[in-house]
Amino acid sequence: HKSGAYFLLQRHPMDFPSLHFKILDYLDHNTITPCAHAPALFERCDAHHALITHSTRIWAKAVLDHIGLAQWFGPDRVFGYECYDFHSKAESTKPFETALSAINKDPSRSMMVEDTVINLAIPKKMGMTTVFLHQGSPLTELPD
Repeated sequence: HKSGAYFLLQRHPMDFPSLHFKILDYLDHNTITPCAHAPALFERCDAHHALITHSTRIWAKAVLDHIGLAQWFGPDRVFGYECYDFHSKAESTKPFETALSAINKDPSRSMMVEDTVINLAIPKKMGMTTVFLHQGSPLTELPD
């Protein structure tokens, strides 16, 4: 919703954080279909998990609960946009530094899984292994 918010803020005086929190009041996380295999995959994975989202922490926790993955993401490991001062994952190291600090991991021993290619560039530069979830749309070219 970032580009839509940009145009809305151009026409109506409101700060981005206020809009960010308000818009999620109108979205229903129950429209997300849980992946039946995901909990079993997380069960077999011996790793520390953190979630970085451009959504809010409250929304992310509700979605994790809905899709059956909340138990792998403790309350101190879910980072909404507000948790890293609204810095974009595509433009700043702050979201990744925040999450890495929570799990006490060095970037070289961490993996970033993301469904937006542009959000993988910074963690890759930081030394993280990166994984693109293409959701049926494979990459046609690799980003820098």
